[in-house]
Order: sequence, then structure tokens, then C-alpha cells
Amino acid sequence: MLLEAPGDVKPALIKRALEALINHHDALRSRFVRDGSGWRQDDLPGDGAHLDFAQLDLAELVPEARVERLQIAAAWIQASLAPEAGRVIAIGWFGFGIATAGRLLLVIHHLVAAASGHA
Repeated sequence: MLLEAPGDVKPALIKRALEALINHHDALRSRFVRDGSGWRQDDLPGDGAHLDFAQLDLAELVPEARVERLQIAAAWIQASLAPEAGRVIAIGWFGFGIATAGRLLLVIHHLVAAASGHA
């Protein structure tokens, strides 16, 4: 999900809020292991949670180059998920300068949504 956020938002505050969400949401602190019957969810302790938070400042690029860099980074962020290792959520903050709305990319593995639906 790609969200628009005010350009003056502090990425550190976004990261802290998402860390609090992970500490509250069991499925975001899980490792998913494939066994003979499909996927098994193993909860990790609060200190075992992993949040990948990429921060890119694209303010100096022209708008067309921003889009290209954002697309490349978004693909990399999505590919960084590894449910077997407990990496089920990754975040990207793309800053375009204080006067221009930034973008917040939230990538959550589909196994988390499936696990949340069964709770």
C-alpha cells in the first residue's frame, strides 16, 4: 500500500508508531514455516520482531526520476520479505522535500493477512 503523507512528517515518528503496532499485533511478530500441511505460524517474542524501514530522500530528483526510483525501491522492499525468517513487514519512506507530500510504502506479507483472518 502506498500512502501520501505530509512532507514535514518525521520518519522516526512513523517508525516508532509502526514498531508499537508490531509489538501489539502477534501476526506481525511471527515466522511462517512450511510443513507437510501448509504454512505454520510461530510467534516470536516482542524482542524478536523485525522491521525493515528504508528511508530515501528523493527531493533533489525531477518528478519523473522520483517515480522511477520509487518503483525500483518498492520492488526491492517487497522482495525483502522472508516469512521463514520472521520478516513479514517492510516499510519505505520516500521524502520529496518539506513542501511536497512524501510517500509511505507499507508491505505486509499475505500470510499475515491470512493469519489475522483466522484469529
